[in-house]
Amino acid sequence: MPKRAVPKPDPLPPASQRAPRSEIPARQRLIDAATELFYQHGIECVGIDAIIEKAGVAKMSLYNHFDSKDELAAEVFRVRDQIWFEWFLREVNLRAESPRERLVAVFDVLRDWHAQADFAGCAFLNVAAEIRKPDHPARKIALDHHHRLRDYLTAQATLTGATDPTTLGGQLAILVCGCTLWATLERSPTCAERARSAAVQLIAGAISETSS
Repeated sequence: MPKRAVPKPDPLPPASQRAPRSEIPARQRLIDAATELFYQHGIECVGIDAIIEKAGVAKMSLYNHFDSKDELAAEVFRVRDQIWFEWFLREVNLRAESPRERLVAVFDVLRDWHAQADFAGCAFLNVAAEIRKPDHPARKIALDHHHRLRDYLTAQATLTGATDPTTLGGQLAILVCGCTLWATLERSPTCAERARSAAVQLIAGAISETSS
């Protein structure tokens, strides 16, 4: 079966599809520039001047829209969270119809994501590892992102009739995060395939307990 093209879970469309810079509001240009720079280099290593230069705006434009770099970072991750989940849920639903199939399809979506040439890990795992301060707004959004993912998996597990959907959802969330970290280290989509095999066994065991 040929591999289907998968849209990137990223707020930025290809350069060829973007409006001319002069037509993009300064606030959006700042978010776009920070999104690229933070994903490539992390938050701490990217200075205000680098963001301003890439966005092509005056320094006062940043402070007219955001009180600080931390506030800009929080907005970057809020936008990315929304777009990532829209992409993720759409791709899962295209591959599967039943809750049990969706739980497995999650790992097929991850495999295709990990195979993208510019894949550099999960932005939310990256920021959680980089930022140690628990009250940093971007770190809080990263935590909420993974809670949201776990809750989605738990909801699907509940629909399968699993005996303990909360435990199953948590186990699958760990597999998702773990295989994404390994894919970042190994630069290989096969990590998601191995995680998929483990997920199939976990799901089968949780559902067989229900029917026994």
